[in-house]
Amino acid sequence: MSLPVSVTVGMIRDTLNRTLFDLKSGAYFSIASTGRWSDILLTLADTKVEDIAGYNQALSEALEGLSLYKFIFSRDTKKVKVLVGMVPLSRFGSGWTPSKWKGSTAFNHFSADIENSNPSVIVPA
Repeated sequence: MSLPVSVTVGMIRDTLNRTLFDLKSGAYFSIASTGRWSDILLTLADTKVEDIAGYNQALSEALEGLSLYKFIFSRDTKKVKVLVGMVPLSRFGSGWTPSKWKGSTAFNHFSADIENSNPSVIVPA
């Protein structure tokens, strides 16, 4: 997905938060980022998705004000924390030490290493 010129992920979060505030909702998004496949990931602070379920139409209209049409809100599934031990990580191998594991590039390399070393494992996000 490409955003319209001059629209940032932060603007999307702020627009949605302003809409929720105007609707007297106590919910707000604390973090906004782009995912691995250019999805926009919004993290609710101190609330649950169910708490904003009735506001989908208002949130969609707010996004249309930023020239974002056909925006789909979807619930993230519950996170499953997995500890992977004793997995050979070789794709990016030499010199790739934990001190260099910063930012989304590190995650992409780490997930690619796990997937390439273990064909039956898929790291979705």
